[in-house]
Formats: sequence, structure tokens, C-alpha cells
Amino acid sequence: MFAVLFASRPWNRNAPMRVSDRVDGLVRLVAAAAVLCAVPLSGVFGVAEYRSATARMHAESAGKAEVPAVLTDTPKLVPVPPAMSSDTVPNRYRATAHWVYDGHAGETTIEVSRTARRGDQVPVWLGPDGRPTRAPVDRSAADQAIGAGLAVLVGTTGAAGVIVVATRWMLGRRRAGTAADRSTDRAGRAMTGPAAVCSATAGR
Repeated sequence: MFAVLFASRPWNRNAPMRVSDRVDGLVRLVAAAAVLCAVPLSGVFGVAEYRSATARMHAESAGKAEVPAVLTDTPKLVPVPPAMSSDTVPNRYRATAHWVYDGHAGETTIEVSRTARRGDQVPVWLGPDGRPTRAPVDRSAADQAIGAGLAVLVGTTGAAGVIVVATRWMLGRRRAGTAADRSTDRAGRAMTGPAAVCSATAGR
């Protein structure tokens, strides 16, 4: 690949190159440079996303506590909305959970598994105010950082590839049109040449 890029460099004076070839070579060199620059850039974005995700996770988890709760009734099937088909929507069950934490009792309705029974112990997350809240994000900061870095790298590589392909396609169409025009001119000269000779002979 690098040998091809070096041979097609726009400033190459040793090889006869058309203007379109030089444009094609320049676009490929710029695309290759963009991809190479995207490698460290994706690392920078990954580190930034890692720090941001870590800060968000710490802020979200601050003051939250996981407490054991007991189901106080039999789980009930959640009705499927009329606009949705019961064949495509999985069954969901909900039940009332009761807990005692830091000297205060509380209860709420939570979603449980199909096999849950009354009296089962389930975890419930409480916020700083003692009210039920969602559990901390399970996805790690490292996963988010890797995803951000890959998004930058894949996006840059894909955009560079599209630009190279589009440029080569447009240059190919331009070359084909120029070749067709030249062929038409040669055919026209071949057809008008004998007629011109005959006209000149008749004039004599």
C-alpha cells in the first residue's frame, strides 16, 4: 500500500502522470494521513471519555445504598398495552417489596422475575433521601472509553475511504468522458478527410 502511495505521489517527476492521477494520489495521501492521525486522536478521546465516565459513575453512585427487601405479596403479571402484541412483548411481573434501613421502613413496587415468590429477599437501591432509585450503571468506564476511541477511529477511516472512492469514481468518469470526446473527434476527422480531398480534386 505504501509503495503504491509513494509511486503515485503528486510531485513525482520520474513518471508520466496525468493531472487526474496527481489529484488521485493527493487525495489518497491526505486520506492516509487522516487515518494515521486518527490513531492517537482516538486514544485522546478514549482517555477523556474514561475520565468523564468515571466522574459520572462516582457522582451517580454517591449516597446510594443497596438494601435487602422482602416481597410482601405474590408477583402479578403486568398487563400488555393494547397497542402492543402479547406475542412479541415478554411477560413482566411486579410485586411489593418492604425493607428497613437506618431505622426507617419503606416499601415500593418493583419488577421481579417470573419465579419470584412471596417472602423472597430481593435487593433494592435507595438514594441519599432514602427513596428507591435505579441501580448504578453496570457498564464500566473502560468499556465506554474503548467505545469512544473506536467510534473516532472507525468514523475517520470510513470517511477517508468514502472520499477516496468518490474521488476515483469522479475522476474515472471524467477520464471516460475525455476519451469519448477524443474518439468522436478522430472519427469525425476520418469521415471528413476523404470528402475534403474529393472536393479539392473536383475543384481542380
